[in-house]
Amino acid sequence: MLIACGSATSWIVRKINRNRGGLHNRVGVRIKLNPFTLAECEEYANEKRLGYDRLNLAECYMAFGGVAYYWNQLEKGKSPEQNFDSLFFGPNDGLRLEFDELYSSLFRNPEPYMRIIFALDKRRYGLTRDEILSEIGARCGGGKFSEMLEDLEECGFVRLFRPAEAKNGGVYQLVDNFSLFYLQFVKGCRARDGDYWTASVSSEVKNAWRGFAYERLCVAHIPQIKAALGIAGVHTDVYSWRIGNVEKSRGAQIDMLIDRKDGIVNLCEIKYSREEYVISKEEHDKLQNRIAAFGRLCGRGKSVHLTMVTTCGLAHNMYWNDVQSEVTLDDLFRE
Repeated sequence: MLIACGSATSWIVRKINRNRGGLHNRVGVRIKLNPFTLAECEEYANEKRLGYDRLNLAECYMAFGGVAYYWNQLEKGKSPEQNFDSLFFGPNDGLRLEFDELYSSLFRNPEPYMRIIFALDKRRYGLTRDEILSEIGARCGGGKFSEMLEDLEECGFVRLFRPAEAKNGGVYQLVDNFSLFYLQFVKGCRARDGDYWTASVSSEVKNAWRGFAYERLCVAHIPQIKAALGIAGVHTDVYSWRIGNVEKSRGAQIDMLIDRKDGIVNLCEIKYSREEYVISKEEHDKLQNRIAAFGRLCGRGKSVHLTMVTTCGLAHNMYWNDVQSEVTLDDLFRE
């Protein structure tokens, strides 16, 4: 019996699972070790006696994902912000060098892979295959380029997300939380005084990061969202949807669409807040316009249910009644 294991997922897939030589068709069992879920991170954090509530745990997840090695670096007695300062901005190396070391350890020639990562980091809504090629240079095209994209998918850095309106192809998105946090805040930062994150990064910048990162956290916990909606056993397709140029405020974006085989589409709007989220009149009007635009352009002939995915729930004001279902952070901690 031969047991092959390691973090170089793409190498194992290519050299063992898809081997065309002596190992062809001889693999008995494949076990993919996925990152921890929020529930598993909570259990691990409790074992370490970190003393974090679920908002604290979510913030750590939004920076580290579910990688146990990163969670093991968190020190008891420090808040998430203090731990971030110690690991990324302190006088010791901590995780400051981890980004380069990570990609170098996984890929024999990491530079072209990192160029793809840098290109995707510029566009949080993702890029098509042709758009990535345009960003990094056509010399990387062809079979080798396809192989690199596949490697990044297998290793969990990138996902191929198919927009609802796409007839073929899809959009590649950078979804590795650690890479995104590093590229936004650590790369190029010269601070080594140990309190940069706590004292120097403004709350507006942090809140913007939390908003986008919470969307990724939710996408990583789709089974938990389905369970909270009572549709765990219903076959679904999950998409994103956008129209126009969202990044230049000339379009509309729907964070997550859960297209169900029972004739319903859950239009999920994801919002991060440290208290109950209040739907304002302006927000209400935007949501109704998105629902109408989606119905007109996609023409699916299905009922659209507005689902709010928040951290602390919704304030029950006059606009709350237009929401068919709610999912909260606690729901994402389901096993």
